[in-house]
Amino acid sequence: MLQSESTLLDIHTLKNQQTTSPLYLLVVEDKLYPYIRSNIYDYAQIVSAKTGYDIEVVTVNSRGSAMELRKRLSDLRPRLIGRFFIGDVPYAQYQIENDDNSGINTTFPCDLYFMDLDGEWVDQKRSPSPTSKFTEGADGKFDRHFGNVQPEIFIGRLPLYKKASYSEQVSLVNQYLKKVSAHWCQSDGISRQALMYINKSWSQNEYQTRNNSEKITPLKRAGFEIDIYNWLHHSSFFSFNDYLSVSK
Repeated sequence: MLQSESTLLDIHTLKNQQTTSPLYLLVVEDKLYPYIRSNIYDYAQIVSAKTGYDIEVVTVNSRGSAMELRKRLSDLRPRLIGRFFIGDVPYAQYQIENDDNSGINTTFPCDLYFMDLDGEWVDQKRSPSPTSKFTEGADGKFDRHFGNVQPEIFIGRLPLYKKASYSEQVSLVNQYLKKVSAHWCQSDGISRQALMYINKSWSQNEYQTRNNSEKITPLKRAGFEIDIYNWLHHSSFFSFNDYLSVSK
């Protein structure tokens, strides 16, 4: 959960002249924050200057509630346009019964929960085993999503690499923030490109995919050209090797 209302506003704020400027929130695990504070500050300054966004940094406890986090941060709408989660920030889980008619129930982290702020998320079922039918009863995992299910904001997440020591985890986060800041610092004359993959369940038609995707990313506003691979129309590109090849 958020530490306090004052923490929500006071850790670090970059303001532009217009109080109606879009708000971009950096949500950082409280334990990690002191070790990356300097690089967070640099990143926030650069992105604010490039995009015109107001940027605020908040800290959260890794043991907090995803529901409480969503509720508290949703209060920042309609100015809030995106969030970047850094470290062990709480996450929601979603489960699907007999996923894709495979006979297997699947459970996965679902950051769409933090992107769709006006849809309904319900936890009414539980999965006794990976192959059994769902039964009645909440288990802390959402199993139904309905209403207006389109995302209103964008989300990024930079988790810790748990296979490394904690000092190495911190170092990797700082390296990443420095790398991203350096990229944003490049002159405005360079070509900026981004790559986006759209899951098959979100693929409808080429125009709608591109239109919706560009609404939920800050990159378009910052002058990036976005290459979008829609699973429905570009399924042959959805492989690990292709991703590495295109990224290079």
